Amino acid sequence: MADHSVKVLLVEDDEDDALLVREWLAESQTARFAVEWVNTYQAALESLARGHHDAYLVDYRLGSHSGVEFVRTAIAQGCSAPMILLTGVGSRTVDLEAMDAGAADFLAKSQLSGDLLERSIRYALEHKRAAVALQNARDDLELRVQERTAELVAANEALRIEITERQRAEGKLRQSERLAAIATAAAKLAHEIGNPLNGLATTVQLLERSLGKQQPLADDLLSSTVQDLKQEINRLQSLLQGWRALARPQQLNLQPTSLATLTAEVLRAQVPYYIERGIQLEQIFSPEFPLVIADQEKLAQVLLNLCKNAVEAMLQGGTLTLRGCSTKAHVLLEVSDTGVGIPEGLNIFEPFTTTKEAGTGLGLAIVQQIVAAHGGAIAYTSTPGQGTTFTVTLPAAAQEP
Repeated sequence: MADHSVKVLLVEDDEDDALLVREWLAESQTARFAVEWVNTYQAALESLARGHHDAYLVDYRLGSHSGVEFVRTAIAQGCSAPMILLTGVGSRTVDLEAMDAGAADFLAKSQLSGDLLERSIRYALEHKRAAVALQNARDDLELRVQERTAELVAANEALRIEITERQRAEGKLRQSERLAAIATAAAKLAHEIGNPLNGLATTVQLLERSLGKQQPLADDLLSSTVQDLKQEINRLQSLLQGWRALARPQQLNLQPTSLATLTAEVLRAQVPYYIERGIQLEQIFSPEFPLVIADQEKLAQVLLNLCKNAVEAMLQGGTLTLRGCSTKAHVLLEVSDTGVGIPEGLNIFEPFTTTKEAGTGLGLAIVQQIVAAHGGAIAYTSTPGQGTTFTVTLPAAAQEP
């Protein structure tokens, strides 16, 4: 404390007491004090506003005001320097009042000496420095805790994103492996039964033609049996065609595509059919709907298949809604119906899985294959008796800067 002057504001309305305090401080052997003296409460407030003092010595009685009132006012204005209250008569009540106001010490003038005054100032300053250092340490610790907490939150978020991406990648890998296995089985099946099935179709056509030339004509039972056989062969050929579609890798002709425009073009021809079945069509796309990089023919196949399934699920009519929305990196197309819904526990993307009596169960497997070839995904939600919503997610085309 002897390395620099300690700036002290003395607030004392008694000139003799003020002179005595200044002499005591001037005689100090351990510190140098620069004392500013004011003798009124108002002058003390003005000095408080002007300068930065290291410590304050404040008389308890200041005319119509009190030293305790000054201490409270100074602290309320942001003064952090220690304040020592001086009083003519020691009183426990005044002592407690001074401590409650925030005074660093309370000294009775009748017991005051130079050493006591210097020691009180020195202790108050040391206590203040320790309090500031402790507060700085607390602030630094709190800042470190906040920084570390933010780092942990960021690390957890990065880990969550990594886990999510890994799960998504693993899901895509499993899906690719499943589709590859299906394609291999489809290729073998098409090879094994394709030629025999074509031979059967040709034989049935010859049989039908031969029966038509017989005189008298073949009986109705035989003709009906031949027609049933012909229909079953056609169904098997349609099924085989679906298998071949699964067996062939999707060759895509990618180009920037407006999903809203493509949807409108694909469904334009279907509107009369929808009206006939009592289906109301709604298409909801925002004007800023982004483009996708897609094979328009393949994507049209996806749309037609999903809409066909939706319409066939609404036996008594209903509403078919196509809604487009987007995120920063993806475009989402929702195809919703108000039909019978899909039973729980049914994997409708599995080949040969269908809820329709005449369905082959390959349409959605092919749709999933096409969407996956575009780097997208397809999912659905359904409530039995209320309807189903399929959501196709595709990467958005990169926007020009």
